[in-house]
Amino acid sequence: MHPHVSVIIPAYNRGACLARALDSVLTQTLQPQEVIVVDDKSTDSSVADTLTRYSDRFEQQGITFLSLVNPENAGAARSRNRGVAASGGGMLAFLDSDDAWHPSHLETCLGILQSESGTDFLASNHYDQGKQSHRNPMLPSTGAKKTLVDDAYEFKFSATKAPLRTSGLVMTKAGFESIGGFDEDLGKHQDWDLVMRFNRANGRFVYNLGSTVLIHSESENRMSHSSNYTASLRFLKRHHRGMKISHRVRFSRAVIKSLKKDKKYREALKFTAFFLAIVALPRSK
Repeated sequence: MHPHVSVIIPAYNRGACLARALDSVLTQTLQPQEVIVVDDKSTDSSVADTLTRYSDRFEQQGITFLSLVNPENAGAARSRNRGVAASGGGMLAFLDSDDAWHPSHLETCLGILQSESGTDFLASNHYDQGKQSHRNPMLPSTGAKKTLVDDAYEFKFSATKAPLRTSGLVMTKAGFESIGGFDEDLGKHQDWDLVMRFNRANGRFVYNLGSTVLIHSESENRMSHSSNYTASLRFLKRHHRGMKISHRVRFSRAVIKSLKKDKKYREALKFTAFFLAIVALPRSK
């Protein structure tokens, strides 16, 4: 018997993208018991209009549908945390409003978790619909292929660089709450920050090799496309002790390149200075 699953979706404008995400939840081969959408104080009516259209469809399928509106624009992390606080399920599945799931996503992920006794955190591979390509050679499928991960830092910064998005995270609510949820002051790297904090606190997690998360890199205003000096520095300050020297180099090079691309030269210099100060420090997980 599968546990009670709550799906948490933060949304801000772009109701058409949200509709695509909601459609992917409705077509899951294993249905969740609850869907919570948190509107992060949208500046247009597209999210509210979409939620009005979809509320009856979820109720007809016996799925509790809850919509919340933030009193101010607070960011995706706070929206997700608020959704979790309002949830009634023992399991959480996160989905961004501009992404979608393969119909087998929940069934595959929960099946994998149940097969790994004592593991209550899962991350999934993804398929990029926008680029019509994927980071993993497997097409989206119902096959439950997995790997256990003991070291999130090596998994993230290795040469293969495992793909991971917030939309692929499935975990117990108790595990999520034990590490304090998403960092609401981190404007970027929120997914990997959560994974790494969980890994340090609770040990191994499981990774779904099947590309059951469908992302759309062509979506407008994806936060992952732009540089964020404050968030990247906060991430490195928090996690550099867990990184190998090669990890610190790989992460910092990417951040500095992104800052320069956005013509944030002063921030690039400041980030470089911190990187040089910590790059050779010994690793201590």
